[in-house]
Amino acid sequence: MSVHKKVKANGDINWLVRYRASGQNRQQTFANKKQAEAFNGQVRMRQLTGEMAKIDAGRKSLAEFGEEWWDTVSDRLSIVTRQNYSTCWNNHVLPFLGEMQLRELTPRVIEEWRSDLSRADRKDQTVKKAMNVLQTCLQKAVVWGELQVNPVREVKKPSGKRTKAVRPVAPREIEIMRNHMLKQGKDRDAALLVVLGYAGLRPGEALALRWDHVRSKTLLIEQALAHGEIKETKTGAIRSVRIVPALKADLDRWRMISTPHPSGLVFASTTNEAGPWLHEAYKSWSRKSFKVAASAAGRPDLRPYDLRHSFASLLIREGKSVVDVAAQLGHAPTMTLSTYAHVMADLDDDDRRNADELIQEAREEVAPRATSEQSKKGSETEEGAHSNVRHLFAGDVRQKRLIA
Repeated sequence: MSVHKKVKANGDINWLVRYRASGQNRQQTFANKKQAEAFNGQVRMRQLTGEMAKIDAGRKSLAEFGEEWWDTVSDRLSIVTRQNYSTCWNNHVLPFLGEMQLRELTPRVIEEWRSDLSRADRKDQTVKKAMNVLQTCLQKAVVWGELQVNPVREVKKPSGKRTKAVRPVAPREIEIMRNHMLKQGKDRDAALLVVLGYAGLRPGEALALRWDHVRSKTLLIEQALAHGEIKETKTGAIRSVRIVPALKADLDRWRMISTPHPSGLVFASTTNEAGPWLHEAYKSWSRKSFKVAASAAGRPDLRPYDLRHSFASLLIREGKSVVDVAAQLGHAPTMTLSTYAHVMADLDDDDRRNADELIQEAREEVAPRATSEQSKKGSETEEGAHSNVRHLFAGDVRQKRLIA
């Protein structure tokens, strides 16, 4: 163990510290003598205290350590989280940092990596997710003694907040979509649409809904579907959502004409014997049935999740408080306020209207004859309704392999 001066051919001077660790000869290079002597002192101290192994820590590449870390955590993650982690790691971490040693991952390197992602037109939410995954990995490196500190903690992450104001889908647009689906014989899709738009459920919550959750005045939300698995809701909380009369009538009609499934699911799959939709089935429905109907309503960019904002706007227009709206949506009042503040600001007291009145008006405007006929028959089944059953589950296909 010693400090040596080394003069390069161009006249530059480096200082080397030679020492022995883990049964091998090692050396570290420093720009000046002071740093070299400080490191040499650390080596001496760790030799005396028996902590010499720490000197050799952090030599693994991030790719090598990432494999070890993944083996310990992947089995404990949900399918959705595992897929999100895998995507972020493979697409945004490994191509930039995979070959670097752990000890080389300084806060400055992490900051430059974050800038590279931004220059590559990655969205702030994507950058934030990638940084969170890397931080989780490197925290394990700290616990295992490969790093002294987690460098990602020292670098500010993007906020990940919404950059565009939400544009709630009006009841008239939802009714155009519903009417389009009904004309195509897609009664199931129409029922699912109104659950999303007039009850504000997340798509996973709607697909995990059972008939015993549908009560006289409310829907009980206590579970959600993710990649074919039914589990607890996103927040882990149970909530009740009010059923407006128009939605109740649509659900009653769907229950009457649909084929019951042993699972009791309102929207059961016909290709998965267990009942829940598989991931590819939902993707297919979103891409085909939903997108086509959204385009018919002049909203081709619409996602199923966006209908949640429609329910929120209906509650706001009724004059519900932020706390009431948040309770119905199943998230924090602060999030409700930040997301829908502009919707609240645009409403005057004169604009207050009952949600069901707005829905019924839109329904009459879009399909007055069908609505009139439906009100005449009440809860009776329309002639030949069961002949549409074969059309109800179009696009519900087997799930493909999710994770490479």
